[in-house]
Order: sequence, then C-alpha cells, then structure tokens
Amino acid sequence: MKKPEIRNKGIIIVATYLVPISIAILFSKNYWGYYFKPPSIDLPEYNLVSIDEIVKVRYVENKNDKSKLEIEKVLSSNIDEGALNYSKYQVDYPTDRLFYYVTKYKLKPSNIEPSYSHLTRDIAIRALSKLRQSGIIVTSEKGYNSSNFILGYIAVGKRKNGNNLVAIAIKGGQESNDHYPQYNVVYEMDDFGNFVLLNQDVYFEDTAGIEGARAYLVAVFLGILWTAFIFAVFLLYFLLTKVRILIKKSNKV
Repeated sequence: MKKPEIRNKGIIIVATYLVPISIAILFSKNYWGYYFKPPSIDLPEYNLVSIDEIVKVRYVENKNDKSKLEIEKVLSSNIDEGALNYSKYQVDYPTDRLFYYVTKYKLKPSNIEPSYSHLTRDIAIRALSKLRQSGIIVTSEKGYNSSNFILGYIAVGKRKNGNNLVAIAIKGGQESNDHYPQYNVVYEMDDFGNFVLLNQDVYFEDTAGIEGARAYLVAVFLGILWTAFIFAVFLLYFLLTKVRILIKKSNKV
C-alpha cells in the first residue's frame, strides 16, 4: 500500500511546479507584453505579393518640442546583415526583426536603387504620423517620455488586391529604466489613400538588468527556487518527525 502513496506524493510534488511556471508566464505577459515569445510579423497572412522598398526611420523630439525625422533607404546588404543579427541576438537587435521576417518569407525588395522613391517616403511619413496619433504609444513612468524617440524600419509592398501594405517595426524611447516598447504595426492603404489597420502588437525589451530574459528562463529560475523551497520543507518535516519520535521514546522511558 505504500508504493501507491509514494507515487501519489511524487505526482503532487511534480504538479506543484505548475506554480513557478504559471508565475513566469504571467510575469512575462505583464512585464514584456507576451506569454512565451515576442509576437512575430507574419507577412504572408496579409496576402503580400512583394515588398517594394524598406526605409529606416528615426524620429527625435527634444525638450523644446522641436522634432526631427530622418528617413534613409535600406540596401539589400543591410537586410541580410540585419536578418542574421536578429536570428542570433534578438535582444541586441530588436528593430532588425523586420529584416528577419522579410528574409524568412523570401520577400526582399527587388529595387536596389541607392535612394528611396518619393512615394515611399510620403507613405512612411504618413504611416508614422498615423501610428503616433493612434493612441498605441505607451504611457511612460514619471521622468521618462517614450514618445519622444522612434527608431526602426518601414516596409512598403503590394497585396494581391493591388493595395499598398505598410509593415512597421520600430521601438520607442524608454518607458521606464532600460525598458523599451517595441511596436509591430501593419496597415493597408485603400483606394483613397487611407490607412486601414490590419494588426498591431506592443511588447517590451530590456537593455540591462534582465536583458535577454524570456518566460522560459524566468520559469527555470523560479523552478530552482521552488526546488530549494520544497527541499527545505521536506528537510524540516524530516527533522520534526525525528524530534517527535525521540520525544515519544524519552516519554516511554
């Protein structure tokens, strides 16, 4: 009869590890904005036929409310390098995620001209303005202003229906200490030039402290602590049992 009891206790002990796993998953969702891993940019689901151009955007707003927007063309070599960087070091190169997905789905632009077209520049400026006015920009903690800085990339392509598709992968300034918001936003431009939202994801990456951490690493760390806790409980139970037995024996004497 003891074997089933031992087996049941073992099952219970293993089941208790759902506690640190659940805490890790909930922590990831609350702190980073996702349960297991950062949201992907699944370009094929938007019936994307091709990407015409990708541009790099950098927006800075200073204390005097003066803003500066820089736009530059992304070359094929930049895409290859960025895709490789992101595949190896996601946390160090978060804004290169667009290059990774463009390469993954074999949608690299065929336009190899060193400068971008005026149409692409116009679309990028309007799309960025639309994003900043949409309410998606996160609210920063006191002393920080995440909205005053934007860095990342915008891809402009064509859908099967002939409309332009705009895929945005950017990061903002610090929302809190070393905690940076990441935005994945996809728009379609209709026949009238209006931007129609197809998807938006907001999550966070850290540049210090717990840099590179993901839910599974948090789960491993908490699992180690949980194991130590269970060991301490069983050790205490064992010692108390021994003490109780010794007391009973001494009382009999």
